[in-house]
Amino acid sequence: MRPTTSLRKPTSLLPISPFSAFLVTFVTVAVIVAVPATAQSSSVFATGLLSPTKIALTPGGELLVAEGGTFTPNTGRLSVLDRDGNRRTLLDGLPSGPEPAGQPQGPSGMAFAPSGRLLFVLLAAGDVTAPGPAPGQDAPNPQGPSSPILSSVLAVRLSTPIEDLASGFTLTLDDHFEISHGRRVTLTNSEGETAGIRLVHDFRDLVRDPVTNVRRFNPFGIALDPRGRVAWVVDSSQDSLERVSLRTDRDVRVLKFDPVPNPLPFGPPLVDPLPFGPPLVDPVPTSVRLFRGGLLVSLETGFPFGQGVAAVLRVDLREGTTEEFIGGLTQALDVLPVRGRGPGTEIFVVELSLDLLSVPPAPGRLLRFTDPAGPPEILADTLAGPTSVAVDPVAGEAFVTEVFTGNVVRVTLP
Repeated sequence: MRPTTSLRKPTSLLPISPFSAFLVTFVTVAVIVAVPATAQSSSVFATGLLSPTKIALTPGGELLVAEGGTFTPNTGRLSVLDRDGNRRTLLDGLPSGPEPAGQPQGPSGMAFAPSGRLLFVLLAAGDVTAPGPAPGQDAPNPQGPSSPILSSVLAVRLSTPIEDLASGFTLTLDDHFEISHGRRVTLTNSEGETAGIRLVHDFRDLVRDPVTNVRRFNPFGIALDPRGRVAWVVDSSQDSLERVSLRTDRDVRVLKFDPVPNPLPFGPPLVDPLPFGPPLVDPVPTSVRLFRGGLLVSLETGFPFGQGVAAVLRVDLREGTTEEFIGGLTQALDVLPVRGRGPGTEIFVVELSLDLLSVPPAPGRLLRFTDPAGPPEILADTLAGPTSVAVDPVAGEAFVTEVFTGNVVRVTLP
């Protein structure tokens, strides 16, 4: 077991956020988008999503997708997909904005309370920062962020189960300010159904940083404890695990994840005179899941995205320590433990790309582990920027979001 220190200096030369580096060159995007889903067990299930970031099964068995939006501010969205792949809007006008590398960023996670009608929505940093005074640095956005409730947790209480809603809801910028002031906003659709939205917790936008000038708060994964009283949030820029009380709005930092040794100290220079790579890189946690009294956390790791150095960590909440649960990964964006049709728990892992900086860039993969110490089963290996997975073990299907195409891919589980 590897203890995790609570305080350390940041080590990465780049303030990398999940999958932001694909915008370093437009060639990267063009090549990855062209990758088809050729595996016989996978097919495009839904299209037209706006920078899809996370996906989850709803209590009634449909699919909920968190979307970062477009390059237009505050176009974040939650969409519902029925089991035929038809999309409808649940909540539009959510906070979003382009992060410093240019990728639209908004809703970055969601979790259902036990009742099923209460949904917690996590919002990433968006455009709270802009490119800074030197390569690899950020600065406060001189125009201010697009929304006052970026980097926050919202509670959405629905009058009707998601699967039965006749139509969706839309937030305005005025609603964002009302919510930021601690007031509850109630939206009503044309059928008279309602969605009550309030601010649960607002993280700080940014802090000073000796390496990156400023470092933003960028929450990127959320999980609820079984009683629905506490939210566990991972922050991909602060490299931290936060415990948020859903009753008192109190936020406690549980731990900082250790930096990761860089096996490629001479990675390709992206911006002259940027050094070729630091000896240590940020871990970049990207998702968090409940698992056997503790948590599983996926790590993407920062530039230069060395192959085989990303991991899934298991967090002991009583001791505040971590141990490597699954190693040898590359740019792990999501982890999902699922009680399968067999006797044990299956662990699904999403890898964004096996080599994002190669020419052409390598596609991403969906893996399944029946033994975390053993080799994985490769379920799909031609995915175009996969970010998250939802699994229906009864139907024997997995659903993966692709940020580079705006697709959801369905994978039939053998």
